[in-house]
Amino acid sequence: MEKNSNNYFTVSELSKLTGVSRQLLIYYDNNDIFKPDVIADNGYRYYSFYQYAILEIIVSLRKMDVPLQDIKKYLTERNADCLKNIYTQRLNKCEADLKKLHIFRQQLLHNLEPLNRLNNLRLDQIMLTEMPEINPSLTQNITMENPPKERMKKIAKFLLPALKSDNINNYYIGYILDRKEFFSPNSFSHYKVFLYNILPGSTGSFNLYLTIYTKFDHNDVPIKTKKLITDFIEKNNLKILSDVFILPINNHLITKGKHQRINKLCIQVEYNSV
Repeated sequence: MEKNSNNYFTVSELSKLTGVSRQLLIYYDNNDIFKPDVIADNGYRYYSFYQYAILEIIVSLRKMDVPLQDIKKYLTERNADCLKNIYTQRLNKCEADLKKLHIFRQQLLHNLEPLNRLNNLRLDQIMLTEMPEINPSLTQNITMENPPKERMKKIAKFLLPALKSDNINNYYIGYILDRKEFFSPNSFSHYKVFLYNILPGSTGSFNLYLTIYTKFDHNDVPIKTKKLITDFIEKNNLKILSDVFILPINNHLITKGKHQRINKLCIQVEYNSV
């Protein structure tokens, strides 16, 4: 090496000064991002002392997750407009990430809420509750005469857009049972699947609902539960206004068998006029 070695850093020296690994420095060189000032006849790389400042720029921008191609472009142009553009793009990305994280936080809080009160739920007790109106705009009818595989395929196709979404469970899967079939002693001929949003601000008006938490599968409601509801409606002189909504509380995520699942059954009602 002909130049004064006192003005140059070896790869190891520059690595120790900046915390950038030897392998990464070699990668930067091979990809024309940050090349050594001198390559000796023996292949050793040497960086001039002023290149420390350039590597410091790279390290700082990488901490902000600036893509290497953008860094490479900036090192070529090195002007205020280019740097301003980089900072603006990162700021926009941060704003989008913060918005997404806020949604995730809201989703996690709502997912935790039923789990936190799971052990305190009073099962098989009917209540009259003022709650946001359940009015799903998107539903999928499932016919029980179809084989189980065909029913599952239809449900899966319905849920696919939600599963492919970046959001994490900002919805619950609910079921709708026809009110006439619900109170009939016969088996259900069909039911509907729907998604309902759990995030704040997605609710409409409040209405009066008959609600009960109990263990059953959405297409296999126990006779005793039906009778309990029927007796309550008659005793309190209530009028049914809606079909039956089944909202899973303790679902397949945390139970192995369907008989352990807890559902919230909701029916919109009003008092009969005297």
